[in-house]
Parts: sequence; C-alpha cells; structure tokens
Amino acid sequence: MTGQRRGVGFEGLEDRRLLAVAWADGELLVQFAPDASAEARTAARALLEGECIETIHTESMKDQNWGAIEPVRLGKGRTVEQAAR
Repeated sequence: MTGQRRGVGFEGLEDRRLLAVAWADGELLVQFAPDASAEARTAARALLEGECIETIHTESMKDQNWGAIEPVRLGKGRTVEQAAR
C-alpha cells in the first residue's frame, strides 16, 4: 500500500502477522531510501504529522548504501497503526 503526496510516498512491506509486538506508543521508525533528500524526509514526516526525534545514518549504513533511519514522534491523536498503513 502506498500513500503519496507531492512526489513523496511510503512503500509498504509484506503483510506480517505478529503474535506479540512491542513499540513506543506514538512513535514510528522510518527508513528512507539512500537518495532521499532532506526535503523528501521533511515531506514524509508531514504526511505523518510527525517530528524527527533523531537521524541515524552511520558510516557503516552509508557504506552499505542504506538510507537514514528516523524515529518519528507522531502527531497528536495519530496511532502507530494508522501511521504504518
């Protein structure tokens, strides 16, 4: 499933049925494509009505051509389940 706005989209992962899940309420971990610009990351957070808690992009991640990871605090009233769709 993909949500898009102004050239920014989320790529859904395969459906997973988990017996138990642990997460930080009101936060979502987002990994961006390696070539995602700062503007694209800002636009993606806007879709979630969220704010970046920190940006994780180690030298090892860069060497592997992996994109940055951001824990995102979701907007008020937004659940993890809603944001992950």
